[in-house]
Amino acid sequence: MKDYKISFEKNINDSYMYVDVNKIDTNAYESILFKNENVDRILKYYIVDSENGFKLRYVITNLISLDSYVKKHSLNQKDISFIINEISNMLINCENYLISENSIILNPSSIMIALSKDNNIMKKKLLFTAIPTFNGDFYEQLFK
Repeated sequence: MKDYKISFEKNINDSYMYVDVNKIDTNAYESILFKNENVDRILKYYIVDSENGFKLRYVITNLISLDSYVKKHSLNQKDISFIINEISNMLINCENYLISENSIILNPSSIMIALSKDNNIMKKKLLFTAIPTFNGDFYEQLFK
């Protein structure tokens, strides 16, 4: 099921990803959780009213999409292992917070990579886009 549309906006200081959704239940558990908690490996969002319903705005400043990363770097065994491990970590976090994995969008343009440096060692972390009460098929998305 794909009833969302992704768009991007960039200005001088910040970058945003918008997900247009037909409807969203702002009183649902996932909506309240995502609004009030920082769930590890899940992008925080803000609800914005739009002409056609709602937009979820995700701040993606200083992040790069997995899609863009793959276009610039050829993936090796270490990269593929990293991606699989990050998906596993995200699923563990979802389970800990009672979030349905079907709320996660596994679209390479909506999966973000956070790069950081710790003691001169580059670290990467994947951040996933979630839509509260979205009823996607996680395993079908993973297969694709």
